[in-house]
Amino acid sequence: MNNTEKFSEWCLVELFGHQRLTGKVTESTIEGLIQVDIYKGDEQKPEMTQLINTKSIYRLTPITEDNSRMLAVEFSPQPISKWDVMSLLPESTSSHEDLI
Repeated sequence: MNNTEKFSEWCLVELFGHQRLTGKVTESTIEGLIQVDIYKGDEQKPEMTQLINTKSIYRLTPITEDNSRMLAVEFSPQPISKWDVMSLLPESTSSHEDLI
């Protein structure tokens, strides 16, 4: 890869904090970040895109596209649940309706 080529590879990305994700990794337009487009199965569009600070990467392992798509299902980040939000509320808030 010469200096004019942008990084663009299917990779397993391991982050500090024991998190793993996999997808098409490219350079971000924001300095210090990489972009990870996560594809599951045969989808033509990414399931999601995450921008990752390069300082939080423990290991980056190039893998095949097929393996990346297969592993994306296993490593898929879970969406935030109402229980996650409720644990962040002050104790004086009795329910989420109090926030509306």
